[in-house]
Amino acid sequence: MLVAFPQSKTKIKFNLHRCLLHKFPFVVYYLVDRKEKTVKIIGILHFKRGNRAKKVILAKRK
Repeated sequence: MLVAFPQSKTKIKFNLHRCLLHKFPFVVYYLVDRKEKTVKIIGILHFKRGNRAKKVILAKRK
């Protein structure tokens, strides 16, 4: 589903999105490049982890 409709998931900032997985408590953070029509996964985190891990993922984006 992520490959077919990458922009349908929650948009965090600019081209950064997140997708909550239904079966397991994980979140996938990914970048969408509309021009090249690509999706780049930048992190997969356990949903219950604090904001510290999330900030590390967002820092890698820059």
